[in-house]
Amino acid sequence: MRELSPIYEFILWDNCSNNCNFCWQKSNGKNLSKKDKILSINAISSILNHGFLENGSHILLVGGELFDQSDNDIKDGLFELYKRIRVLMKEEKIGFLYLNTNLMYDIGFLIRVMSLFNDGEMIGRIRFTTSYDEYGRFENDEKRNLFLKNLECVVSENPGLGIVVNSILSTQMCKALKEHGGFRKTVKVPDSVKFNLIPYIGNSSVLMPKRNDVFESLLQEERISRGFLAEYIRNFNLNQRKIVMKYDTNTGEFLNFCSDLADCGHSVNFRKYSMSGSCFICDITELFNGYE
Repeated sequence: MRELSPIYEFILWDNCSNNCNFCWQKSNGKNLSKKDKILSINAISSILNHGFLENGSHILLVGGELFDQSDNDIKDGLFELYKRIRVLMKEEKIGFLYLNTNLMYDIGFLIRVMSLFNDGEMIGRIRFTTSYDEYGRFENDEKRNLFLKNLECVVSENPGLGIVVNSILSTQMCKALKEHGGFRKTVKVPDSVKFNLIPYIGNSSVLMPKRNDVFESLLQEERISRGFLAEYIRNFNLNQRKIVMKYDTNTGEFLNFCSDLADCGHSVNFRKYSMSGSCFICDITELFNGYE
């Protein structure tokens, strides 16, 4: 199996009850009806069943939030879709399955889906990510505690599962990392859980940190764990195609939804991490490559 096979990201729908301040989908999204959600699920099934994807490709399904569903018909449709993905993984037609969720809901359905892949062979091919942020994600301590409780549950229910917690380097997150002495002391997550610090991409003056604060946050993690920066830069610089597709209610199909690339070859979105207009990936590569 090729490590750098392309990733197909399918945006099924934008509906999400969490409404995070920094989420681009909340301003650009369109809430789909139950009928359209089912049609979106069926459209992905059709793509998978007809072999339109390159063999060995990786799959990411995102909402909104796919695992926070009250409607049984939608849950049943999603469950059948994940069953089909598991078969295609067994046949080596799909490489890895990426699961991305905010974990702020009753996770019964998520655990049910995870049970499909909870064995020695398949669990290692799941890439499970969630998110923790100091500002804009948790409305109150109750939601923050629910997130941490559910994360603990996912860890205990799925031994061997690799889990990554993403955190956006907002002004608030940079401040918290500095005050507490790094991510592990700021966010009390299980030791087996990895983490990733993502630049804030947006235009909010409330969230936008100074570039020096971003770089200092990354340097602090390097001081805590030698080799952090080398791996961090390597992960951002992976030469891996990502095909983003979004369900279109007008055509009933998934259409390409990719951002433009700047001259440097990285997404133009990475030029929005600071007021300078420079590319985040280029900046950290130049500043930290070979850091000793």
